[in-house]
Amino acid sequence: MSAFALARTEHLRLSVLLLLEKTGSESSRSILLAGIRQLGHRPVSFDDELDWLAEHGLIQLTEAQGTQMVVLTERGYAVAGGADRVSGVARPRPGDR
Repeated sequence: MSAFALARTEHLRLSVLLLLEKTGSESSRSILLAGIRQLGHRPVSFDDELDWLAEHGLIQLTEAQGTQMVVLTERGYAVAGGADRVSGVARPRPGDR
């Protein structure tokens, strides 16, 4: 993966965490994807990125009434706020929150 592609992926993952933090810690997958697109991200495989975040304990993926929900975990809050660091997720900059 090129340095640019890696940076783009890291920022996408941070954007997911920040959106969840700002919207009350949970969202449907489809609404979250719409928000990510409004931020200018065009993920090749959004589901792969959600799976990656879940595997690293930053989000939980659940099902509610036939809708896939994305829930921010405590660790996800810590990474979004800059208190914790996970390789593969960009660090938030001043003003990101």
